[in-house]
Amino acid sequence: MSTSTDKPEELTHDQFCALVAKDPQVAGFLRYLRTEREASEHTIDAYYRDFVQFVSLVWSIRQPPLDWTGLDLATARNFTRLLQ
Repeated sequence: MSTSTDKPEELTHDQFCALVAKDPQVAGFLRYLRTEREASEHTIDAYYRDFVQFVSLVWSIRQPPLDWTGLDLATARNFTRLLQ
């Protein structure tokens, strides 16, 4: 039984990926790549995987409050360093 003092359950990786895909900003960008840029599915998939990694770094593996306006350049630079 869950109480109000319990920590929220962490999401599985698949649940987390589904939440990232449903984020309006992420979905809009991927739609832009598909329709306006006519990007290949490989390119779209690569961007999507990068979004999942980025969101995981910034908001961890829990239901993310994807507040893109709260991000700064330092966060993006830290992410690119991790990719190298």
